[in-house]
Amino acid sequence: MQPDDYAVSAEFYDVLQARQDEIRVHHLYGRDAGRARLGVLDIGAGTGRVTMMSLMESRVGVHAVEPARAMPAPLMTRLASLPTELRERVTVHPQTLEEAALH
Repeated sequence: MQPDDYAVSAEFYDVLQARQDEIRVHHLYGRDAGRARLGVLDIGAGTGRVTMMSLMESRVGVHAVEPARAMPAPLMTRLASLPTELRERVTVHPQTLEEAALH
């Protein structure tokens, strides 16, 4: 069994850097997500900041890849609060990119 580096700190991740990350993510990736035609791939999705921004800015499917066992719980909580039509566009892959075998 491989240790999960975030097992102890995942619940504090957003508390410590959420607002700064949200601003940075939107500035760096918002325009590109809005222009996506096939889909958005969020590698290392963590607690879902890029995933959520990608959903709001695009009209395509979003794949959130996050292998750390502790990180997808906040992401799944965020997704649960969304309207069905947004939730249906997200696929969460709780494994490495290679294991997700996306094409």
